Amino acid sequence: LGNELWRSTSSGYVSYFHLIPLRDEAVLTLGTIGNGIDGNHSLASKFDTAGIELWHKELLQSDENSRASIFHAGYEAVDSSLVVCGWIRRSDTLTKGTVVKLDKDGNVLWTRLYSHYVVQSISLEQIFWDVKPTRDGGMVLTGEANNSTYPYGQLWLLKLDSAGCLVPGCGSVGVQEFVDDLNKHLRVWPNPASDVLQISLALPEGAEVHGGVRAMLLDGTGRVVQEQPVRQNLNLLNANMDVSALPAGTYYLHVRDGKRWLAGSKVVVTAP
Repeated sequence: LGNELWRSTSSGYVSYFHLIPLRDEAVLTLGTIGNGIDGNHSLASKFDTAGIELWHKELLQSDENSRASIFHAGYEAVDSSLVVCGWIRRSDTLTKGTVVKLDKDGNVLWTRLYSHYVVQSISLEQIFWDVKPTRDGGMVLTGEANNSTYPYGQLWLLKLDSAGCLVPGCGSVGVQEFVDDLNKHLRVWPNPASDVLQISLALPEGAEVHGGVRAMLLDGTGRVVQEQPVRQNLNLLNANMDVSALPAGTYYLHVRDGKRWLAGSKVVVTAP
């Protein structure tokens, strides 16, 4: 009938951008909070049917108030966990799209920070505007990814699995930052492989790696079964992996540097 049932207001530098009705009849609000000095946090808060705040989470802090950290959208998964997305800008990470999974009590299960362009500018945004679940248990994210070549609202569409990964097992490689555009530069051959797997990744002009680069091979359970350093010659990364001792089956290759996940691929190992 349009009558007000309850109202909840917040003091300070708080903005709400999205509201998710939950199956327990509570609501989840998403937005940003900042104190005007120390930067902003992405904000998620849960309110019960009477408007009482049940929990309040400030996550992914930016490093000064002029830099954003925002949750824009999200959904409740079938297991009552919560998947939320947005973006963060920091002086050390530049701008990245963010996707975070929380349990029903607001505890962080995992965090992924994605960028499309490996060569970025601090003033050109890479943002997730929305996230929706897919029937296979994963998710699809929409947003925009901009760089100096394409500075104006390039459409960003990203399909991830239930763990927020482009390639299964990314949660086992020890990083939270991911680049999705380098996969087209990754070559893995022969595939299927029975003895030696060749790996080559050509970095675009201007791209840099942070620390040593490693190639990691994971089995279907996410367990690392093989790991080794990757050689770098100018912009070309190369490695050879002996897979002859591995049981036949499907594995997942991940290439990472000291800070970011760079690329990955499914690998099939066959008997010699």
